[in-house]
Amino acid sequence: MTVGVLVALGGVVVAVVFSSMVADYADERLQAEQDRTVAILAQQAEYSEVRALVATVEFLELAQQAAGLTEIEWSPFIGEIEQTLPGDVRIVEFSIVSATPLSPLIQSTDPLISRRAATIDFTAESPDLPNVRLWLDTLREVRGFTDATPGAVTLNPSSGLYEASITMGVDEQAWSLRFAPADSEGDVPDSDSETGEPGDSSTEDDGA
Repeated sequence: MTVGVLVALGGVVVAVVFSSMVADYADERLQAEQDRTVAILAQQAEYSEVRALVATVEFLELAQQAAGLTEIEWSPFIGEIEQTLPGDVRIVEFSIVSATPLSPLIQSTDPLISRRAATIDFTAESPDLPNVRLWLDTLREVRGFTDATPGAVTLNPSSGLYEASITMGVDEQAWSLRFAPADSEGDVPDSDSETGEPGDSSTEDDGA
């Protein structure tokens, strides 16, 4: 009986010692994980400004892509138009009305006029009328050209030159797409996909 009691007591002591060792090991593992978590949080805090900056840059890139969707680089585009001018014709004034990402261009109800992304009104000077007709033909070479309609032609008595007004339309092919994502560069959205109430945004420039 004494031997049995001693064996049982020894078993209890061994179990207590083993349980204590397991608990100590578990505490050490817990402390190690807590220390690791603290270190990770410290590293994240260290680079939080960089992460915020990266997020800001990504946001600005998306905003730039959205804002630049309907962009036409007007300076080089007007240069393309000037290259179509007959030798004795020069543009003395022009105004532009173009679509924006928030307000598509108001479209004409005339079924003979194609859908436009921008409308340009020109005033040009020419020494004779055939040059104006020739210019209407060569305007078709301009990127994105949809149509061109001649307006009033008057003779300026002080200069002896004819002043002709021409309204020209361009479609989405004139968009620069310079801010478009790399995987969609060169793709032009279908103009029929633009829906909603029409609006317009106008910019007027004078050039000689």
